[in-house]
Amino acid sequence: MQFIDNEFVKIIKSENFNMIFRKDDGYMATWGKTEDEDPDFCPYGPLIADIEISTICHQGCPACYKGLTKNGKNMSLETFKKLFAKLPKTLGQIAFGLGTLTAAPEAFDIFQYCRDNDVVPNLTINGSGMTPELFDKLAGVLGACAVSFYDDDNCFNAVNELSKRGMNQVNIHAILSTLTYQNCYDLIDKAATDPRLKGLNAIVFLSLKPKGRGINMSPVRNVEAYRKLIEHAFEKKVGCGFDSCGAGIFLEAMKDAPNYKQLSQLAEKCEAFLQSVYLDVDGRVWPCSFCEDVEEPVDLMADGVTFNDVWHGPVAEKWRNKLLKNCRNCPIYNVGPESSVTEHLVNPMKRIISKAVKKALEE
Repeated sequence: MQFIDNEFVKIIKSENFNMIFRKDDGYMATWGKTEDEDPDFCPYGPLIADIEISTICHQGCPACYKGLTKNGKNMSLETFKKLFAKLPKTLGQIAFGLGTLTAAPEAFDIFQYCRDNDVVPNLTINGSGMTPELFDKLAGVLGACAVSFYDDDNCFNAVNELSKRGMNQVNIHAILSTLTYQNCYDLIDKAATDPRLKGLNAIVFLSLKPKGRGINMSPVRNVEAYRKLIEHAFEKKVGCGFDSCGAGIFLEAMKDAPNYKQLSQLAEKCEAFLQSVYLDVDGRVWPCSFCEDVEEPVDLMADGVTFNDVWHGPVAEKWRNKLLKNCRNCPIYNVGPESSVTEHLVNPMKRIISKAVKKALEE
């Protein structure tokens, strides 16, 4: 394997896995022996890491899959440095997880440490409690920032403040569930008209996983409803995306689109322990954050444990085999497309489509 790391790019060259990552805009492409081959697994380590550095949040959102409260803990800069030293050089970017930004006193030191060591830090914020100083600091160190959508003003004002500071990778993260479907649909209209969102890169729809405080909520699995949402974004010329959990239903919804081949290249199914990894606030490694307390972790902070031990160890290989056997569809949460409307209606135990979704289907 040949690895190139300079001011502009990180490149992996090998017989079966190749990658290029552009540091200035976050563009990444992977391929196998030829450019037409799409490899599932990077044998050299993750390309992206999701790292939780705080479990303190004052927001109390009803769909929080982690169930965060104002009582939690932070990862120290010292701990982060120890973890970072074990991460492979293939890593190009880190998506940081926290609740209340100001509750993590060493967060910006951690972000800057990443920059100083050639890794791009990205972050999701909830938009509340922000100040001009905080926006300045975020724009100065992050590669990309997403703002969670809970109310218009906090979210839209935060997007505006970040984009006008020169950030061109500012997204909105919107939880997509049967209860929030109409809100997501309406959000597209607002993105097309609200001047505060003129610098918005995209709305990213996050498939609800019934976990934490969202345990009794339902993901959108109806293909027609999902197609209507995406096509509405296309019609309004609003950039949209989705997490890897939503790739399956996106591909099913757009399979008859004339540009399906192009669209399919933008959809990446679950990458957990294939090209990405999650570390919690204690330095334990899981396939992804939704697997926390569901799957088995590996303690990366333990003496003598290397990241190669994790990536090629029994826990990762067990998950990897299970995921690939399931065609990279989540083996834990059923967030993929329904097999049929009939199945949905016959079995009363199936998740119920909300009135908003039904209304959208009838229009």
